[in-house]
Amino acid sequence: MYRLLCLILMLISSSSFAQKANSDSVYINHEFNGREFNYSKHANLYFEKILENRHWKIHTNFNLYECAVRSPVQYINKSFYSNFRFEYVDFYGYVQFFNDSIKSRPYLARSVFHQGLDFGETVFEEGLALEEDTIYGNFTLERSKSYGPININLSEFNGGITIDDATFEQDILFQSCNIKNRISMINLQLLGESSLIFFENHLPEYLFFQGVKIEQGEIDLSRLAFKPGEVHRIALYRADITKFHLDYIHFKLLLVDQHNKELSIEEINTIYESLLRNFNDRGQIQSFELLDIEFNDYKWAHGKFPWVWWIPHYWNFYGHRKGMVFLWAFVFLFMFSFLSYFMYDGLNDRNHGVYVIESIPTAKKINNYERMWYSFIYTSCIFFMFSLKIDKIRFRKKAMTFYLVVVSITGLICIAYMGAYVLDK
Repeated sequence: MYRLLCLILMLISSSSFAQKANSDSVYINHEFNGREFNYSKHANLYFEKILENRHWKIHTNFNLYECAVRSPVQYINKSFYSNFRFEYVDFYGYVQFFNDSIKSRPYLARSVFHQGLDFGETVFEEGLALEEDTIYGNFTLERSKSYGPININLSEFNGGITIDDATFEQDILFQSCNIKNRISMINLQLLGESSLIFFENHLPEYLFFQGVKIEQGEIDLSRLAFKPGEVHRIALYRADITKFHLDYIHFKLLLVDQHNKELSIEEINTIYESLLRNFNDRGQIQSFELLDIEFNDYKWAHGKFPWVWWIPHYWNFYGHRKGMVFLWAFVFLFMFSFLSYFMYDGLNDRNHGVYVIESIPTAKKINNYERMWYSFIYTSCIFFMFSLKIDKIRFRKKAMTFYLVVVSITGLICIAYMGAYVLDK
């Protein structure tokens, strides 16, 4: 009888679950295989440190419900074959499943990860599901691989999202999530028809997609929940830009490589040209115009005459706002009329004027108010005249002659652009 009692006590002490006197606190070691792992109803769990160099196959369910995990959770180099489900769980330590193989589809719902969630180098046979979770640290799928779909819904990410060097064979969906820090998906691979879809999400300012490879799917950034005036900076160096669906109203290019270093002029030109083709092929006229204006600004800023970039920019935005010529014609006409008011005597004087228009009165016969009006009329005649009569110009007044020629040439330029605009219509 005594020996039987000792044997029972030894079995209890070597059990996978050693419980403290306080029933709310449970200390768990890693060898729970062979028994169902189901904890719920406000238990405080403490996981032992895991040995990284041992590979275990875990065939039992791994379920947590309405409890708090006070210690870090680390499962490295393990294989999970059964259910994997966390609901209403507060994880106060870092949660890491690194270099694992998960045969079933993990379901993590309405849980809080205070220090982050790491699935680095993990293989998902059936995908992954997160729903209404809150993650304060970094969420990582770096160098992971999934054969099933990944659905992340209604979750909040207060840290960053890192999915670098990962490979996916089915769709990844972020739906109605709030992502507050950077998104990094450098060297992501989407195989087959798999796509990365962001639907009704709030995204952070910086998104890194350098080196992304996409076979037949796409990365859809066209259906986001944008705030007024919100702009995101996106890095697309060496990415398959033709497979991105985005606009250039809410996105701007971030011209850096994977190491956050500046790109060469040739590399920058390649990115601009690829994205312009993307917008043109998709019929995104407004995005094409905005990007083309930015690209031309860049080329002028790095050309031979960088200090005059503002002339073609504000004249008609590199041909995208051809109607601007009518505004500029009015501006020039008003400016030249103002100057002509002060030079009226030297311009239209019958004896000494540099270019006399007989039908317009001289300064001696009009008051100041009439002088303003006739200055406008005189300037308009010169501005919209197709050619000046050389024999009527008195070249002795060099400054006045130069002014007259400037008004005439400016007018001819405006007339040419206005004619082109009308013909284009």
